[in-house]
Amino acid sequence: MQRIISGFIYLSLIFNLSNASLRADPDQADSYFQAQQWEQAAPAYQQLVEQDSSNSQYWFRLGQSLYQLNQYQDAIPALQKALQHQDSNTPVANLLVLLARSQAGNDDNTAALDSIAAIEATGARPYLALRNSSEFAAMADSPEFVALLETLKPCNSDNHRAFDLWLGEWQVTSPSRPGWTAKSSITLANDGCSVHENYVSQGGYAGRSINFYDPQKQMWHQTWIDNQGAPIYLEGRFENGAMILSDETNRVTWSTQPDNSVRQHWETTNDGGSSWTTAFDGYYRKP
Repeated sequence: MQRIISGFIYLSLIFNLSNASLRADPDQADSYFQAQQWEQAAPAYQQLVEQDSSNSQYWFRLGQSLYQLNQYQDAIPALQKALQHQDSNTPVANLLVLLARSQAGNDDNTAALDSIAAIEATGARPYLALRNSSEFAAMADSPEFVALLETLKPCNSDNHRAFDLWLGEWQVTSPSRPGWTAKSSITLANDGCSVHENYVSQGGYAGRSINFYDPQKQMWHQTWIDNQGAPIYLEGRFENGAMILSDETNRVTWSTQPDNSVRQHWETTNDGGSSWTTAFDGYYRKP
């Protein structure tokens, strides 16, 4: 009897070890994935999803591995399965970007546009990832594609666009300084995330500023430096139709006028803001 029991235990161990050797190893699959060994990663994750078909990460990594192998047609259903089984750890925006790229690579532009449209609801703004993806080269001039990309620019909110009133090529004059003029070029930079000023006046005085909206502080910021080495750092908000930026001693207000010029009213204080004195009152007009 003892020999029979021992024999049964032995056979059971052999069966379990053999069965275990047939099961995919998640650590090995992850190792292939991290090393970007896509030809090994793809079959490893294929085996994993066959064992656990509800694991979103397995499907995602299978889809990504197939995408890297340019096997777009096979990558698409894997990525769709990842979306179907998404959980709190699923990078939904990344999934949709990869799905759209795979669909475009598979010449299904309509499906790719639908996937891009779904990205906005995630709150992510993968503008550069989409704009620079080779799979969308054939769609680059498509009005639908361009319009969708605009919605995904990272600095496209109303707050980010509040200082667009100042954009343009301007001639600057001041009622208090007859005959005096300056030139100011105000442009967007960094895909619309900053407003840059390049200012040159009569007499050689010049300066530049970079202006941007800080969503964490919910404030606009300006850093100005002139050719006299005098920096100014201002912060503020767009309120009541005007951009108002200030520090402890300066307050500058930009506002659009009825003739479409922009007034820049610069005031200074020496008493902590109890009273203000005009330092510069300029009007920006198109030449």
